[in-house]
Amino acid sequence: MIDPVGDIYKCWVALSNSKYRLGNVSDVSKINEFLNARFLCASDYVFDKTCRECVFFPMCEGGCPLARLEANLKDDNDICFTQKRENLREMILSYIE
Repeated sequence: MIDPVGDIYKCWVALSNSKYRLGNVSDVSKINEFLNARFLCASDYVFDKTCRECVFFPMCEGGCPLARLEANLKDDNDICFTQKRENLREMILSYIE
């Protein structure tokens, strides 16, 4: 994602949060490769045993990568989105309607 001043972010959720700014389009040689690597590695859901065993895995693909990144940085394993755990029936019925 690119904001109005040319700052580059990995996703729209991170947009405008300077903590997750990868760089700027005016000088792509100064991209924050460390942060980019964190997004690629720490947000990877493929190696998460809980995700791989979950019946919803094909649907959610591990959830929001930014939420997963933040959870991994805090050593928090509870990354499943709330709607999946608490309101699944209502979500499915709403989708069908």
